[in-house]
Amino acid sequence: MKFYNKKLRSSAILQSLLIATLVFALLSAILLFFDKQQTVNSKIEQNILINHEFQNMVEFSKSPISESDNSSWKPQSIASSLLSVKNFGLLNVYTGYIKTEQDTFYKGWAIGYADKHWPAIYLAGNFDELKYTGKAEIFGEAFLPSKSVKEVYIEGKSSTVQDFLKSKPKQSDRDFPKEIKETITNIRNTAKRLTGFGNTRLLSEFNSDTIRNSFRSNPLIIQIDQPLSRPSVFEGNIILKSNTPLSIPSSITINSGIVAAPEIRLEAGFKGSGQFWATDSLFISSMAQLNYPSHIVVTGENGYAEIDEGSEYNGEIFLTEKKSFIKIGDKSTVKGNIITNGDIQLQGEVQGSVFAQRFYLKTPTGVYTNTLMDGIINHDMHQKDFLSVTMKGSQKGKVMKWLN
Repeated sequence: MKFYNKKLRSSAILQSLLIATLVFALLSAILLFFDKQQTVNSKIEQNILINHEFQNMVEFSKSPISESDNSSWKPQSIASSLLSVKNFGLLNVYTGYIKTEQDTFYKGWAIGYADKHWPAIYLAGNFDELKYTGKAEIFGEAFLPSKSVKEVYIEGKSSTVQDFLKSKPKQSDRDFPKEIKETITNIRNTAKRLTGFGNTRLLSEFNSDTIRNSFRSNPLIIQIDQPLSRPSVFEGNIILKSNTPLSIPSSITINSGIVAAPEIRLEAGFKGSGQFWATDSLFISSMAQLNYPSHIVVTGENGYAEIDEGSEYNGEIFLTEKKSFIKIGDKSTVKGNIITNGDIQLQGEVQGSVFAQRFYLKTPTGVYTNTLMDGIINHDMHQKDFLSVTMKGSQKGKVMKWLN
């Protein structure tokens, strides 16, 4: 009887060991699968670059999928791959795929260029000294037509800061630097062909409130033939086009797409990202938030852009013509760059660079040329990883944003 009990106990122990071994093997297989999948995902972009010598054009950034590394990955395990590039408004968009023995992986990305060498302010107009008052301050290099600045007293205000300029001003030319002029020319050319390619469909044809289009496909151009009234999501390789002024309420979400209209108004509380191309004017209402990387473009001869109080804008703003004008409202923040071929009225803060002809100030009591009141330009606060669409010379690009 004792022998039988010992035999039963031995059998139970062996059975438990067998089950434990099987469970361990199964868990190991699962972990190995996910580890391999993670390794593949983290190396997709690198191998696209390796196989196409793309590393000569783009300095690879870490993948947002995984930052892990595994030296056992071999480029030879790729069966085939393909890389293509297309223009999407201001952006150069690269799409690629890698085909392994087991699966196919796709990825897309937009590239940009580092702008750390840019000054805080560059005024190209042929004007006298820059005048300032109130809380106005400039942190970073300042290129001015006249290297002198002057404190003024306006509407009971005098300067409240110790040093308006934090560095010695430098002499600017009567025109913008070469790369800025080239960017303005490229924008004008892009505007002419922005909505000229791809299939166009009417918004009223769509039943879904969520419309997505991959950058592996051709652009989906949607003609706005009805008000944007119901909550909707537009994401990816999409161009929303309107022949009349377009108002976009906060119930609409736009992610990475393009909006093109004579006049664009982003209503209070709007949140999203993308490119917003207006021929006449563009308004960002109060408490709106545009995420990086967003781009505003106004191309009309008398183009006008305004960012209302309390809004936050992350990206770049371009006004291409000499008679254009942009106003940045009080308590609003632009985290990025403003390039205007015309004038600017700055009452909020720019954490980046401003290129303009001159400052402009209109108050209830008068109009003042080349005058900055309360506005702040702080290039020292410019985001470390910010990338511009403006390329200087043979400057290498970096991944600005991963796309689907």
